[in-house]
Amino acid sequence: MRVGEARGDFVSITTGLKAGETVVGTGVFKLRNGMAVAINNDLAPKPQMNPTPVDS
Repeated sequence: MRVGEARGDFVSITTGLKAGETVVGTGVFKLRNGMAVAINNDLAPKPQMNPTPVDS
């Protein structure tokens, strides 16, 4: 996978993904081959073009 330009919380992936594939951004080091995965984005912040983190 090749990462391209970033703007705010958005990053373009220029090569290495097909339409409909999912990318893991959190907890990736806990994953193992063949492991069952449940996707739950309930607590994820909404992506923004100009994010303002509370701790900045």
